Amino acid sequence: MNIEICMTLTGSVIILFYLMLKPWKGEYISAVHYQWVLRIALIFYILPFQMVKYPVRNALKSLNLGNLDAGVYHYSNLEYKYINKAFYYSETFHRELKLFIWVTSIGFLLLLATLKYIRFKRLAGLMEPVRDQKVLQAVASVKEQIKLHRKVKVFYSDWINISFTVGTFEPLVILGGSDMRSDKLEVILKHELMHVKNLDNMFQHLSLLALAINWYNPLCYYMFGEMRRLDEEACDYRVAEQMEKNERETYRDLILEGAVYEDKLFGKMFTGDKNSSEDVHERIKMIMKYKRYDKKSKIRTIIFMMSAAICVFSAASFSVLAYEKPIVVLEPDTELSKTVDASFAMEEVDDAYLGVNIDTFKISDKIFIDENGNIYPIYDDELLQRGCSHDWQNGTFSEHIKSGVGCTVKAFNAQKCSKCDTISKGSLISTTTYTTCPH
Repeated sequence: MNIEICMTLTGSVIILFYLMLKPWKGEYISAVHYQWVLRIALIFYILPFQMVKYPVRNALKSLNLGNLDAGVYHYSNLEYKYINKAFYYSETFHRELKLFIWVTSIGFLLLLATLKYIRFKRLAGLMEPVRDQKVLQAVASVKEQIKLHRKVKVFYSDWINISFTVGTFEPLVILGGSDMRSDKLEVILKHELMHVKNLDNMFQHLSLLALAINWYNPLCYYMFGEMRRLDEEACDYRVAEQMEKNERETYRDLILEGAVYEDKLFGKMFTGDKNSSEDVHERIKMIMKYKRYDKKSKIRTIIFMMSAAICVFSAASFSVLAYEKPIVVLEPDTELSKTVDASFAMEEVDDAYLGVNIDTFKISDKIFIDENGNIYPIYDDELLQRGCSHDWQNGTFSEHIKSGVGCTVKAFNAQKCSKCDTISKGSLISTTTYTTCPH
């Protein structure tokens, strides 16, 4: 689960950055830029960018561009084994339990979203495609004004009293029966089509996915609600750019009408999920006091976005650098190899003949020592580096196994790839048992 922890930490750092700068919203920086900060956090919540570093490093290394520093990388919590050339994996119970809880939580949240979607599909049969040429011409005119080039279907229903937008790949604008016949139709269309242009529905679905993955993170719940509120504010700002003062007054009235409407399914579509009086007041204040930012404000915005970029890259790097790079250990082709298992009950004894001393296992419980005596610690969470033309170095692989107050040290003949650090374990050399662990 380490990669999931890295993902949630990275996204959370960006959310904390957002919270620190939130008081400046509106006065110096527009809601549009804050919206992008939340979207960047969302991407880090759902995509494991920490997994990119090592494939890129290995690809560059194969081009012989020089030695690159060994990075740090956690890819998987699966423990891989090779037996009789058949590949399988095994996991400990606690890992299976964590995975079960995590997957169950994701499934529960996605089930709720699915049930809501099914409910909507049942009501979709009450909607009809718009055939009124005046409405279709108004749609075409607004699309041209806001420079929207996507194909958008427009439906209407007399059973609902408010308009909204659904769909990601095939966007659909649903007009309430009263809205379609309203003299404010063009303003309504500007709002709904602006949501389509800015892919708000897509990011709302992604935020649900992020919440399902990071269900244990309270900052992700905050982001989930904040994105819906900020989507409306950013949409208002972009629409206000296209309007004169009298049009903004009409737009304000529409928001107030939507805030009063209390339909259980559709009532908050236009006014956002967080339909509090404070949110509505904030939106109206921004619309009526809309201003184009001067040069100083634009400079502040540039500084803000640069700070956000620094925060993003810092957050992405600290979670990657939090771990040592895992190394693959390949087991022998068969478990029936003929080796001598020599066990001893020893106290305070150094395995000097293998280059192992008491302090060696303080680094890691698994180590590789090459013929020159160089020690390489080996960490769990392993992934086979495929596509590597291995360059093997001979040495020994030692494993420290704790057992109560005592321990066992097993030593194997082994090889280590100098390119991808994969360990190929060979025959067992010895097994040394300590009644009291000295390591």
